[in-house]
Amino acid sequence: MKKNTSMIIEMLRNWYFIDSVLLNDHAKYSIKEKKDYDEYVSLKAAVLSDLQEFYNYIGYSPKNNIPKNHKKIQESAREIAVQTKSISARMLENQDMMKHMKGVIKEQFEKNPKQDVSTLSDKVINERFIKMCIDNMLIGRPILKCEHTDKVSDFKSEILEQSYLTIRSELINIAKKYNNSFNNPIVNEGIGRLAAYGVMTVLGFSLYGSVARSIQGFYNRCSNRCGALRLNTAAKKVCELKCKVQTQQKIISSLRQSAAQTNNVVARNKFAKDVQRAQLRMTQYQRQLAELTAKNVGSDNLEPAERATAY
Repeated sequence: MKKNTSMIIEMLRNWYFIDSVLLNDHAKYSIKEKKDYDEYVSLKAAVLSDLQEFYNYIGYSPKNNIPKNHKKIQESAREIAVQTKSISARMLENQDMMKHMKGVIKEQFEKNPKQDVSTLSDKVINERFIKMCIDNMLIGRPILKCEHTDKVSDFKSEILEQSYLTIRSELINIAKKYNNSFNNPIVNEGIGRLAAYGVMTVLGFSLYGSVARSIQGFYNRCSNRCGALRLNTAAKKVCELKCKVQTQQKIISSLRQSAAQTNNVVARNKFAKDVQRAQLRMTQYQRQLAELTAKNVGSDNLEPAERATAY
């Protein structure tokens, strides 16, 4: 009897846990459209039914203390949601996971190079984060504590797990309509801006991974050096233009390398157009630099230290 009670409590807690992760609130408060709400509740019931069968099959026996009331179960579900978000956030920062996410973002970006890379990165990372939160609690933890580890990967378990994954994806599709976390750059306190590990935008150009971070870092350092000069002086303007020219040169080199490495025709054409755009921008900066240098170098407007910077 106690075993059955513990499983009932586990299922009730999972019921509220799913809402806490997918919606950050109870479904009855978050989902506004009745059709979506009815489908969501039906899917949630189906996924819990699959999970209970899976738990029984692998010999997972939850050891839950009997709560004082229904409210305590809900509070426990929210606490577990916070914990699993923290754990999942740390898992996302693992180097192997970063490498995997970078590959996913790159693959999706090459399918449609016109999409905004920051939005794409946020979408991919946030959805992966939500899935990990759900799976770590509902699948991962029971597997670690089950009695029949030999059954975890057999045919029946795989069928049950595949059913679970299918329904879980449908639940997420509904939750996306009502939970803004799926669209925010940061899905919770434990996650930084992970988009930089995939594709990021540098001065208006979409670049990959470590190269993008390196170029952005160079431009920031160069701009900081210019910022240390006196305001509104010719030397400062010359310094800023030199930074822009050198950064465009690095961007052009990176874009050409990316074009040479991809087999996707659409992506290669996008990189080629970006090279032309970067070359045009660099030419404009070089013209401005030449005009400013010719006008100011050697004049009384520049102090000795500023003349040195201008060359």
